[in-house]
Parts: sequence; structure tokens; C-alpha cells
Amino acid sequence: MQGPKGTHSSILGPNQPLIRLACTASAACRVCAVPPMPTSRHREAIHKPRCDWGLQPQAGKVSGDRHVKSEPILLRRYRQGLWLVDVAFSDVKRTFLFDTGAGITVLTPDLASQLKLSPFGRLTAHRQSGERVDMPRVNIASISAGDVILHPRDVGVWDVNAQLPGNWPPLSGVLALNAFDGLVLRIDLSAERLVVEQHHEVTRSTPAMMEVPIRIGRSAAGAGLDVFLGASTERGLIWLELDSGNTGPTLIAPHAAEMLGGRPGNAPVGCPGADGRMYAETELVLGGQVVKCPVIVKELMIDGNLGISFLETHIVIVDLQHTRGWIAPVQGSSSYCQDKLFSRRN
Repeated sequence: MQGPKGTHSSILGPNQPLIRLACTASAACRVCAVPPMPTSRHREAIHKPRCDWGLQPQAGKVSGDRHVKSEPILLRRYRQGLWLVDVAFSDVKRTFLFDTGAGITVLTPDLASQLKLSPFGRLTAHRQSGERVDMPRVNIASISAGDVILHPRDVGVWDVNAQLPGNWPPLSGVLALNAFDGLVLRIDLSAERLVVEQHHEVTRSTPAMMEVPIRIGRSAAGAGLDVFLGASTERGLIWLELDSGNTGPTLIAPHAAEMLGGRPGNAPVGCPGADGRMYAETELVLGGQVVKCPVIVKELMIDGNLGISFLETHIVIVDLQHTRGWIAPVQGSSSYCQDKLFSRRN
């Protein structure tokens, strides 16, 4: 997350995301994955862990599985370009930040106490800057967003409000992509919604969309989940994290900028960012599409970061079971990232 003061000055310091518990994947990194267990009983134990609080799915809810069509999960705006979502724990509903780059779904200590959950152990991850983050975790059998029941493997306990300005409305946690593990998720911020798609119908949802290479990063010993889109360069792919918590321009690490053909952050300033400021511009080739984005070159542990300037002007579908992804520009959008179709060379 980029904060409210100055050019991309975050609450935690210049260009420091709010909570970036992301896999430190680079262009040379491989996909981390938890190996399958030998029996269905063991697989169920992984995806539906023991629940301290005895939470059960609510009546009228549908499981986020491969064969049940769900209603859209509605989003709403928060502050500084961030997005909120309602998350329910049995009959307890709370407001969470929706953050595709958070890695791990977290509850605040206050909410964990209200739910009578007993934090234990430790989750350890790293922000994109390399800063280490430790937090305890809790076991929760399920949570729900809209009418979709979700089964995050691990949920952390972390005081997100301590990272926010004191005059911002308080939150009860952060909903990250690890809650959607194994599902097909359509992210459409322009329509203020998420949709859990059916696996067997996903190809019907994507005929007009461009397939892009994706990589799933696993942080905190497999507890987290982050999605990276592959951008083509003459020397191979660079991997850019989808991050709705980044309200500034696209971030590119110096080593990835060199693979793009130089240092795009030194290009003439003239590209508007989502925050209304002007930035240098770079071209990213994602699948068969060239996307022009405002950019800052910044030292990161990953190759780069696609934030709100990309996500609010594109519809993104990610299949988190089969590791596939698709993008399409929002029709009629006066976007911060300007697109043109690109013919792939054979």
C-alpha cells in the first residue's frame, strides 16, 4: 500500500507497502507449492483445518468449489485508492481490506479476541523491501465473503490499524488471495466486484481475454499466496505481483528495468498515475498485449509490482488450481495504463 503523504510515501516509509507478505519471487524463482497428500482425508485436513472457535458455514451460503456458481463479492472504496470487502465469521460480519498483494489473510488482535480464537505459533514472511514480519496464527475452518465460503489454510493475527493514519475508519483484518486458494477468481475493480468462477466454465468466460503467463508465489512456509504476471522481455520473463494495495504507479526493480531495455524510471515524465501525479512511462508486454504504465524504479526483492493503476483498468481472471491467467482492458476506460493489441511473433 502506498500512503497518503507525498509522492508514494507510505505510512511505513517511502514506497513501503502496508502489508506485503509476498513470496520473494524473482525472474529466477520457481513456483512454490505444497505437495499433494496421499489421501482425500489428508487433503481435507489441509484445506479445512481444525477450528478453535467451531465456526460453521452459514445457511444459504455456497462453498467456493469448482461446480457451484456464486454471486459477486461486492467491493467498496476505502481511502487513497484502497478497497474494502465484508467478511463474515458465522454470524459475525466485519470490514476487511481486500489486498491481492498481502499474501496472508489476517485478523486484528481485537477480532481474534472477540471470536475467542487462541493465537499460537508464528508465521514469518517478508515485505518487498526485505523487512521481516512475524505474527501468530489461528485456525479457522471457514470464512465467507458474499455468499462464498472460503477455506484459507492459515490466518494470521496482525494489527493492521496500527499501520493506518489515526483518522481512517478502523478495519478488522485483511482478505488476501490465500483465502481463494484452488479457485478461479475474477478481479474486476472497475465494477467493484470479485467473482468466484466455476472451473469447468472458465474458458467460456475468457474468449475475448488475453491469456498471460502467471506464477503463484508461496510465502510464510506455504501459508501465503501471491500471483505474479509474466511480462516478456528479450532476455526472458519478469514476474510482476498483482497488488491492489499499491495505490501508486507500477514498481520495477532495477534488475528488471535493465531487462526491459534500460531504466524506464529515467524516461521523460508524462504518464498520469492513479493518484493524479505524472510519472515516467514504460511498456510491458503481457501475453499478447502491450500495456503502457506509469512507473517508478525502486529496489525490491521481487521483479516488480502491478498496482491499482493496472488493476482498475483491467479485468483479471486467475485460475489458482491450474496456474492460468487472463487479462482484458476495461472497455471505455480512460485508463492510467493505456493498451494496444500486440501481434505475437512466432
